[in-house]
Amino acid sequence: MHTPPQPKPPISTAFQCILTPQIKTPRSVNANHRSPHVQPLSIHKRIRIYSSPILLSSTKNSSSSSSSPSSSSAPKQNPEPTKVSGAELQQDDGSLQLGATFVPKPLFRRDQPRVSSSLRELLILCALFLTWYYTNTVFNLYNKQVLKTFPYPITCTALQFLVASLLMMLLWVFKLQKPPQLDTNQVTKAVAPLALLHALGFLLTNMSLGSVSVAFTHTVKATEPFFSVALSPSILGVVPTWGVVGSLFPIVAGVALASATDVSFTWLGFLSAMGSNLALQSRNVLSKKVLNSNSARSELSNVNLFAVMSMFAFVMMAPVALAVEGWKLSGSAVAASGFAATELWKLLAMGGLCRCGDVLASYMILNRVSPVTHSVGNCVKRAVVISMSVIVFQTPMSVLNIAGTVLALLGVLMYSLIVVGCKQNKFGTESVMCKPVYELELADGAGI
Repeated sequence: MHTPPQPKPPISTAFQCILTPQIKTPRSVNANHRSPHVQPLSIHKRIRIYSSPILLSSTKNSSSSSSSPSSSSAPKQNPEPTKVSGAELQQDDGSLQLGATFVPKPLFRRDQPRVSSSLRELLILCALFLTWYYTNTVFNLYNKQVLKTFPYPITCTALQFLVASLLMMLLWVFKLQKPPQLDTNQVTKAVAPLALLHALGFLLTNMSLGSVSVAFTHTVKATEPFFSVALSPSILGVVPTWGVVGSLFPIVAGVALASATDVSFTWLGFLSAMGSNLALQSRNVLSKKVLNSNSARSELSNVNLFAVMSMFAFVMMAPVALAVEGWKLSGSAVAASGFAATELWKLLAMGGLCRCGDVLASYMILNRVSPVTHSVGNCVKRAVVISMSVIVFQTPMSVLNIAGTVLALLGVLMYSLIVVGCKQNKFGTESVMCKPVYELELADGAGI
């Protein structure tokens, strides 16, 4: 009598973990029994544990009971799962070999990122540098485009401060930045003077952009280190070193050469740019003093300080703009500029947004790279702005003018590298470049 073939027992839960249909089911596994302690596994969990120890949901008692006919009517009990080693499994099955690999390594795993952390950080850093350069370039080009035909720098500056204030308030509302807790004493003694210098610096920058070319304005603004060196001893008690003083000579020589040969030179544009340097560098030096103080160290950050200064600067500039220039954002003043009212508002708003993006990107880059990298990037940014302005506005530049601009930028780069190198002791303790020009002793609280 022909015996029908017996159905093959299903693959046990333990072997489902490795997803290998070619593996034969061990004889010791009870095919009709599944332990409640072993739960079905999802696909990604099966992939993740394919190399884990195998849990078999059978015991010797359940195996023997399933082979005897009298045990079929007895109620089934749930035995405890036992852990079986790979060697015992191979002896039981007979078809496995020690060290054999049955499952290929998965192409990706869900518990591991598809992009390495170093590559991700590099991509983020590149995006921040591009944002920094783009926003600063657009800010300068838009301002120049507006101020050529809309000669009201106080109104433009006030509106840009308004846009910056609204944007920074949105960061606080959506909890992207923790708002500061300031008392009246901090506002009157620290924030108000900084906001006044902040407003003056940007107002004078816009006045310079309205009078001379963007390239010449930024060439003159390359003298910022000169004002920083002049102000630091009296405010911070920091004496410049011989290397820092030596780096100022190519900066001053380059600016002088560019000024003498620039076709758009006017005294108003030149003095406005120099006054902007004085105001902004005074703000930077005083900001260092405020941020390093014990009262503001835990409450103010660079981003929050910029936000508070922008808000106070708008409060200061709005009444001045109305008193000096009047309401110029509609009517005949807009018609005379050649812009539609909506287009003018759009350009001014984009200038304010780009200025915020410029500052925020600069702070984020400084948190990710060394001061040397940030200083070099800042010099490259100024060169990019000058180059783009020459291309967009077709600014004529002579050979001597280009040579003066390049010399000034190289001097700024050398200044930045020497300052950071002396702070990090790159040149050695006995280097002449890091020795102070003179000795200065100030008591606590001395200076401005």
